[in-house]
Amino acid sequence: MTQTHQRLERLPAVMARTGMSRSWLYKEMAAGRFPKALKIGSASGWKASDVDQWIESLTGSPAAHSGAC
Repeated sequence: MTQTHQRLERLPAVMARTGMSRSWLYKEMAAGRFPKALKIGSASGWKASDVDQWIESLTGSPAAHSGAC
C-alpha cells in the first residue's frame, strides 16, 4: 500500500503562489471559484494539490507555475 502525503499551505504561501490578496482569495472561495481552506483548530490552510489544480485550470500547463522557463 502506497502512502501519499498531502501538504497544507498557509495564507502567506497561497498569496505568494497566486499573486492574489487575502480579500480576493476569500471572495473567490465564497463564490466557489477558488478551493476552500481547511480549518485546523484556529488555523486555516489549503491543500497544495488543490491550489496546484486551480493554477493548472487557469494556465492549462503544470509547468507554468513550477518556475520552469
